[in-house]
Amino acid sequence: MSNEKQLVKRSAIEEMSGRLQVSKDVLEKTLKATVCKGTKMQNGQYKPVTNEEFVSFIAVANNYKLNPLTKEIYAYPDTKSAGIIPIVSTDGWNKLMTSHPNYKTHYYRQSEKMVELKGAKSCPEWMEIVIIKKDNSEVPIREYLDECFRDLKFLNPWQTHTKRMLRHKTKIQGAREAFGFGGIYDHDEGERIIEAKLVQEEPAGKPTVTEPKALSDDKEPEKKKTGAPEIKTEKEMIDKKPDSAFAEMIKDFGGIKEMVGDEIYYEILGKNGFEHANQIKKIKEGGEIMQEMLKAKKESGK
Repeated sequence: MSNEKQLVKRSAIEEMSGRLQVSKDVLEKTLKATVCKGTKMQNGQYKPVTNEEFVSFIAVANNYKLNPLTKEIYAYPDTKSAGIIPIVSTDGWNKLMTSHPNYKTHYYRQSEKMVELKGAKSCPEWMEIVIIKKDNSEVPIREYLDECFRDLKFLNPWQTHTKRMLRHKTKIQGAREAFGFGGIYDHDEGERIIEAKLVQEEPAGKPTVTEPKALSDDKEPEKKKTGAPEIKTEKEMIDKKPDSAFAEMIKDFGGIKEMVGDEIYYEILGKNGFEHANQIKKIKEGGEIMQEMLKAKKESGK
């Protein structure tokens, strides 16, 4: 079985390296250091992707002729299962749709009714894409804002670029329906997949309980439960980077990156002394950096 996987890996990586005009060894090393880094552990180190995970990612990228070096496709770490999810960026979805042999053109329609969801800008209630194929058949797909919108705790593209996000979601679903793209997701879907796993597994999990050292009387458990030492302050929660809050911030950075582009994203990170968003230790600081990125995007006029 391992020999078969090795053959698949060589075949896929060799085909991709030839298409991208990069040597096989350099391409594999580069991908494992960038878009396939693996899952970050609590000690700050990365758990490398397994050969099986790397084979799976390369096979998908190669099948759809997407370029991982330009982030048309990248591996999103599934922190729950310690695996990876193949994520296709907006540029990747554009390429998939417009380069399909049956694609002719497309256009959008939108609702005249404008709605405002929590913390977000005004946006059409729905958007629709109509994809026209080479045989002149039409595939209309409509997406509703209330079914796509995500109410997150931090500044995110669904609040700052609501109409653009709904258009992206509409385009992706339309491309899937028209041309049958499967096994790939956008960044937003990758986050939802992980969130769904957390919700499904939560009831089976056991809450963390600090047992009292001694139960001298019936009131002792109540004291332990309500005593001030057992309650973390907001500062402690931020400084210790709680999994839920920190994970939400990293997800938001992923959306911001797609919105502002790699150049502005990494330039602003660098100005603040960071190479990657997961190096940021304070939630408040992360929010300020995201706002700085959006401001830079607006000022650039792109």
